[in-house]
Amino acid sequence: ARLCWSKNVMEERDAPTQILFGAMDWRYCTLSNLAPWLEYHYTLNPEENDYFFGIQGNSDPTSIKTSAAYHLRDVLQDDEFSPFADGLMGTHSLRKFAVTVARRNGCSKDDTDHRGRWKSGSRQQDTYADTTIPYVDAKVAAALCKGGPIAFLVKEESGITDQWILDYVVPATAHHLPRQACVVLGRALLWKIFHVSGEALPNEIRSRVFAAYDKLADHTLQAGENPVRKIPLGVAGIDSELIIDEIMGEDNGTGDNSNGGNHRANQGFQRQEVRLLSSQVLHLRRELTDSRAELER
Repeated sequence: ARLCWSKNVMEERDAPTQILFGAMDWRYCTLSNLAPWLEYHYTLNPEENDYFFGIQGNSDPTSIKTSAAYHLRDVLQDDEFSPFADGLMGTHSLRKFAVTVARRNGCSKDDTDHRGRWKSGSRQQDTYADTTIPYVDAKVAAALCKGGPIAFLVKEESGITDQWILDYVVPATAHHLPRQACVVLGRALLWKIFHVSGEALPNEIRSRVFAAYDKLADHTLQAGENPVRKIPLGVAGIDSELIIDEIMGEDNGTGDNSNGGNHRANQGFQRQEVRLLSSQVLHLRRELTDSRAELER
């Protein structure tokens, strides 16, 4: 349902373990946009490299940053780029957008700072607080998902297994990342390949997957039907425990984009119901524990 990303060095500019969700709106979906790049990167650069975003195996972080800034500047200065507001734009605009979205979705300043790994430098709790707080991190990650957080699940009728995904969808990535992370990324990439947005993916990836899929003898899906569906997720925190539940709606999570106000409102109500049910389950667990303790006495 989710991907946990970690770095070995706990430093302000490096990422501790963080949760990445897929987003209902594919244009803002971290998983379905990250997965193609990683597979393409590892296909071109199979050697070990800690820097995932270096073109042609570039392992120098300074030149990677310079190159990314150069290409971003070209995009922002292109005549076809239409900004919503006047003024200077750059990498800080990306951070400003994310912070604004998180705050508008109810995340506090402290929670937003925690997700962004920003230290105030003037509060004692910054010295003692753990760099990884699952619910806070998940709450802000979910708030940043346009249309709501989702999980990519393979349809049973497709006949596709996790091993099939590792063998044909993300074989290059599977040589470098943990198995479960590759399964999560592979499902997202498989969804994108069958989606209209996947037409821009490298032909070698698309043709490999389509050829393998055509050889599956036990799938009963209609021609052209996406073998992966999206399932909305509800994120809650009860007694410092992170709870992530699947929310099954009437459309079974098969919609590509969910930008309508009614759907977003329904998702909000559903998340509240998940939190309530989770709280009730934990309350029942406590009562059961207390009852057992009384019986033992």
